[in-house]
Amino acid sequence: MKTYIFNVPCSAQYEVFAEDEEQARKILEVGRDSRIFLSDLIDDDIVKTILEDEDYKKADLVEIEER
Repeated sequence: MKTYIFNVPCSAQYEVFAEDEEQARKILEVGRDSRIFLSDLIDDDIVKTILEDEDYKKADLVEIEER
């Protein structure tokens, strides 16, 4: 038996509460750059991961592990 590891393209939608677009972008960048958990800055009920059936068809095989 083998384990097949795939990368599946998807998008994430974030609703950021800020005074303006510049501040909203900084909030996203801080979360990404410092590896802090974004829910500290963004209401995590608003974060949505969007996967479409078509995304699975575009999956790239990146590794096969022997078991």
